[in-house]
Amino acid sequence: MEARTNGRSIAMPLLRALGALGAFGLGLAGPLAADPGSLGSPGSPPGSQGVEARYARAGSRGARVLNFPDRRGDAVRSMAAGELLRVVDEKYGFYEVEAPGGLQVWVYGELLQATAEEGVLRVTGSSVNMRPKPSGLANDNMPLQSKLARGDRVVTIERKDPALPLAEDWIKVWSPESARGWVAMAEVEMESDHAAAEEEWQRASALVRRPGVEAAAVPKPAAAATEQPAPLAPLDPSAPGAPGAPGAPGAPASTQVGATLAAAEALFEEERQKPAPDFAPVVAAYRAALDGAAAGSTTAQIAEVGLRKAELQLEIARAEASIRDEEARRAAELDRVRAEQHVAQLKRDPLWGRFSARGWLEKRVFEGKAGEADTTQYTVRWSGEVAAEVICSSGRYDLDPFVGYEIGVQGLVARPAMAGPEETSALLQVIDVSKLEVLSGSAARH
Repeated sequence: MEARTNGRSIAMPLLRALGALGAFGLGLAGPLAADPGSLGSPGSPPGSQGVEARYARAGSRGARVLNFPDRRGDAVRSMAAGELLRVVDEKYGFYEVEAPGGLQVWVYGELLQATAEEGVLRVTGSSVNMRPKPSGLANDNMPLQSKLARGDRVVTIERKDPALPLAEDWIKVWSPESARGWVAMAEVEMESDHAAAEEEWQRASALVRRPGVEAAAVPKPAAAATEQPAPLAPLDPSAPGAPGAPGAPGAPASTQVGATLAAAEALFEEERQKPAPDFAPVVAAYRAALDGAAAGSTTAQIAEVGLRKAELQLEIARAEASIRDEEARRAAELDRVRAEQHVAQLKRDPLWGRFSARGWLEKRVFEGKAGEADTTQYTVRWSGEVAAEVICSSGRYDLDPFVGYEIGVQGLVARPAMAGPEETSALLQVIDVSKLEVLSGSAARH
């Protein structure tokens, strides 16, 4: 009972860690299980799936547009307080939205082609993924459910490694405006004046300036011809690709934090591939990235998620090590108990440690063939069975006077037991007696 209790207590940290990790995965399962057809393609107009477009504004603390409907998702656009979003669907406590000017996503360069316009790239593949981070691994880098279609045009923000050829590099781009992400309902307020919001949306789209591309002019309504449109609130400085963000010019501290985070993620992947990973350095690396990142920034949020994952893996590894240690301890204890039981069993055996054989001495005479002398065989019987044949090659003992007595003998095994017909010399071991002791002088017991 104690062993089972110990095993259960050792396994509980592992089960808790696995449960937490499973919960992590379940957060991803909802949006992935949704019917991709319900999202449409990036070029689909709002409401084309039967859902009327609505508008919402980022709350007083701003809003993050995520790659899937879960707060652990990665931001693909950070909206300042009051900025407008177009709502096309809702589920899991999140709105599916489009942002004026598009989203900031990463696309693999092999699926892009340069155009005559500076900074503008054409999509050459079909159903091309748009990811929040420059990696093809689905783990912690879930692509948007919206896909790029062949011929779509995107605008370059930055490259992961400009030294590489375009086809081998990850490119951060502004997506088509119809690409969709997810925002928590609690981070936005719905706009009640649909007509005014639609008008403002058109102006906001026109005002977004992207590197290398001038936005197309959008005519103002006649009633507002003399008004100057209010400029959009700037993007959150911590948003990917925004000035001051990791990798942007003029922000060496942020660049260093981004490098620290990238090193932590690389270390996590490296340890995860090892047969016996050590996630303690990974936890320390993510903590360093989190300590250096601006509070509430995208970098801080990514580092916090990575830290939670690394801590879970560390807890799992420690729990597994505890289980292995407990199993080794229990195996050693079992070996010790078995050895003690074996010794106890030997001690109960009357032959253990004293005699090579013990029993009632019997004599059998085998008649010889014509012209040959008879042969005599002496055996000891114990518990109704013939235990061994005994001889005395030294001549020290004449065995005949001991027939019918219970004796114990010591000596060398002249021949081990061999297979053969029952109760013949071929089956018995032969002991060459060097010492004989009479244990009982009563009549032989058969």
